Amino acid sequence: MKVFSIRFQNVEKEIEREDFINKIGNELVSRGYSVGLLKEDKSLKGQFEKFKMVGYFKDGKVELIFKESDLEDVINYYNCDYLILENLQGAFPEIVCFNGEIKKDELSSKTIAAVTRKTEKKFMENIPVLSLEEIRNITDLIVERVFEKLPALFGGGCGKCGEDCNKMAEKIISGKADRKFCKREGEGKIKILVDNKDIPLVPFVEDLFYSVIRSMLLNLKGCKEGQVQIKLKI
Repeated sequence: MKVFSIRFQNVEKEIEREDFINKIGNELVSRGYSVGLLKEDKSLKGQFEKFKMVGYFKDGKVELIFKESDLEDVINYYNCDYLILENLQGAFPEIVCFNGEIKKDELSSKTIAAVTRKTEKKFMENIPVLSLEEIRNITDLIVERVFEKLPALFGGGCGKCGEDCNKMAEKIISGKADRKFCKREGEGKIKILVDNKDIPLVPFVEDLFYSVIRSMLLNLKGCKEGQVQIKLKI
């Protein structure tokens, strides 16, 4: 699954934010991709209660509110080609939308496009600048530059590549690294399948599962180091 963020600066009207996100989502759907949305919800209060899961574009966007949930866990509920995050920053590309003049200090090393109402500029700090109406061109950039999500989207990571996931995302976006440089990919200690569907685990949870299950198994008679398969019916 590929993850990216759409951040808004001084775009106060909810209807304008929703309209832009819907246009991007529907353009991706028209190209044959499945798309999900994790949306900021200002009606909810508290650090862990400000986002709600919104169903896939093709499913009419049924809303499910998650309270006091880790965002990584919420994201793992999705199974789509592209997941749009509203007003979030982390180890993923972002598009920043402005109501008027583009402010350089609101752009980051992970910004792949700056969008505003009208512009005569083509680039700012080597970042493409497009108008809000250039939906196809913006979507082209998304398809071209958004990569498969890294293991830790909001800080941390295993460090096997020599970087945390945030720094790795910056290098991928700048062209200094490739997504395949992620050392954790394909080297997971645990693989969980539910009805033959792979269930992704964030590094902390994977390490916890591994250490607990390994210590229990090694205390069993006849169990030794190696690849172990466990089947559980629940």
